[in-house]
Amino acid sequence: MAAHRKKSQQKRRKAFVILIVVLALAAAAGIALLVIDRVEKANAPRSPYLADVYESAPNRFALYDPDAPSIFTDESYLSLDRDIHVGRGGEEFTVSADGADNADAVSLFFLDYFDALAHGDTDRYNSLFTDGYFEKYDKQSDFSEQRVYDIHVALLGATDDENRVSYKVEYKIKKNNGTFRRDIYSDSSRPLIFDLVKSGDTYLVDNMKYPNV
Repeated sequence: MAAHRKKSQQKRRKAFVILIVVLALAAAAGIALLVIDRVEKANAPRSPYLADVYESAPNRFALYDPDAPSIFTDESYLSLDRDIHVGRGGEEFTVSADGADNADAVSLFFLDYFDALAHGDTDRYNSLFTDGYFEKYDKQSDFSEQRVYDIHVALLGATDDENRVSYKVEYKIKKNNGTFRRDIYSDSSRPLIFDLVKSGDTYLVDNMKYPNV
């Protein structure tokens, strides 16, 4: 009887030990999966616009309406300053679509960039970024025509061969509906740093960030 009781206790101990080991392995696997998930989320492409000034009122924005009147029939918008003011080395000059023939490669890039915004041209907008950029950030989804104005870009730095240049970029969006940027209110601006790389005869965005981020 004593031998049988001892054997039964040993079986219970063994079963208990196995249960503890199984639970420990399950807990370890769960923790590992949680860590992997967090790492993947941290490294997953995301929007470069980290802030959301409207997060407490997500329904404030109008939905994208392809049948909406073109912004180019909006006289109040067309009367605004839509030229690009370029600052370099303490000097500033203005470029516009009318003077594109005399613009340099960087100015032509910004003309194309803001023209794509104004026309709500998502495909053209996404074509202005490097493949490396899209390893860090999502491609831009569809957005409506953006009433961009008061555009200022200022050179921050460049390599000697100007294959890489960095610009501080500021602009405003009249009647911002949030289909492109949710980090600024209408008629306000928030500066961004554009890191551009030479690609043939033009430039592409390789990185975009807020200053000091």
